[in-house]
Order: sequence, then C-alpha cells, then structure tokens
Amino acid sequence: MDQQESIWIGPDKYIKWIEFDPSNEPKIEIDSRGPLYELYNIKDPLSQLWSKTETQCAVDCCGINAHRFWPEDIKKATQYLDKLTLLEQLNEVKKRLLDSNEQVVVYYRLNQLFEKSTFLALINYLLKEIERNLNLPN
Repeated sequence: MDQQESIWIGPDKYIKWIEFDPSNEPKIEIDSRGPLYELYNIKDPLSQLWSKTETQCAVDCCGINAHRFWPEDIKKATQYLDKLTLLEQLNEVKKRLLDSNEQVVVYYRLNQLFEKSTFLALINYLLKEIERNLNLPN
C-alpha cells in the first residue's frame, strides 16, 4: 500500500501503511472465527465500533479501507457505545500486541493482515480519540 492506500484518519492525516511479508510465521491472531463468533460478538462494543465505521465499502471486499476513522466518524460511531468497555477492549488488544514478538497481525473481523506497528498506531489513535470524546456531550 502507498500513501493513497494508507489508513486515513482525516482529510490530510493518515497512518502510514508499512509493507511486510505476509508469509511470515507466526502471526498474532487478534480474533478468531469460530462458528458462533458473529453471534456472540454482535453487541460487543469493539465489534460495534468496527461495524459503525465500515461505511466506505464492505470489509469482505476492501479490508481496512472499508472503514472511515476520521475523528467525527469515531465520535459518531461511539456515541451510544459503552466507551469504558471499548477502551478496555482496545487496551487489551494493545497489550497483546506489545507482549508479542510477532510482526504480522491477523484481524479476521477486519479482513486484514497488518504490519504490527501499523496496527498499533491505529489502536493508539482510536484510544486517543475515544478518550478525547469520553466526557463530551453526545
């Protein structure tokens, strides 16, 4: 991915996509795709965040580029979510990333492989935006 295909977080801001060898093993698996995955996670704040930001295309088609992560989109997507639980979930994902030596991240819900620092930058950005909006009125 080049700059145009990076993760855009505003009209002139983006998280740089870092290329990686997708055949690298092992990979960090953030989520799993068991038969009941969708059913059990549908009301989960993190799953709802992904669903509510998936506005540009379908994740099955475009992966992470199906999502729009501009600050106003995150504010709108999290407006009625349990933000404290969402922050806990994102911090748990961050901890798993930091505790792992693997450099390739698999996130099935997002239909995407990431270079670890790229995904960590996205998680840190989401944490910052959600914390910034935590005490703002809806």
